[in-house]
Amino acid sequence: MAQVLPIILGFIVAAGCGDHRNPPPASQGEFEQVHGRELSEARRLHAEGKVEESAAILRPLLSDTSWQVRASAISVIGELHERSLLPELHRALKDPALFVRERVTRVLQTVGDASSLPPLREALSDPDAAVRGNIAEALAKLGGATELPALSRLLQRDEDESVRGRTASALGQARLGAAVDPLVSALGDRSPSVRASAAEALGEIGDPRARSALEKSARSDPDNAVRASAAAALEKLRVTGTGFR
Repeated sequence: MAQVLPIILGFIVAAGCGDHRNPPPASQGEFEQVHGRELSEARRLHAEGKVEESAAILRPLLSDTSWQVRASAISVIGELHERSLLPELHRALKDPALFVRERVTRVLQTVGDASSLPPLREALSDPDAAVRGNIAEALAKLGGATELPALSRLLQRDEDESVRGRTASALGQARLGAAVDPLVSALGDRSPSVRASAAEALGEIGDPRARSALEKSARSDPDNAVRASAAAALEKLRVTGTGFR
């Protein structure tokens, strides 16, 4: 029995039975029967300009007991770019289900409203790396330079290298000239993937102040991929000149 018990426990963990954040979803048939019509009706009403009626259908789904229903309603709100439900989306940043939080942090980028910045900033303490990475992208996209303090902290201090790398990439995509200094510092990150992302971001920003740091990385970084990324960034600086904001 002592040998069998660990095996049984292993199956339980593998099946996710101990994870109360994401309880098992309803069957696809049951979900479509109960909620598929509501989501379709919300889309139809919104397309007809009946925004309040559409929101009235979606709002209670955001507090449904099923995480699958909540996540699907959030996706539809993203499709519709419906700003009237932003307060509900902001509350979903604290949803107990990881999948819902991951979904809403992506949808808030799509809806694209500056009112989302404070709750997104507050959610940076989320324990999941994917959620924090999504938030980094949202802050850079929606807030730009105003969110540089929060983004710099993520870039420098987050324990997960994927979050630091995604933050570097987000700063590059936003082409923030003010991010040059933290990105140059990130060229010394312990993770090669973060250093490569920082080099690529500096190339996207195109600020000549990064030239000497990129030259050093291209010449002496111990990782081949980082050296290649730095060399490519230097080529962008040469071709495009200054392209930062």
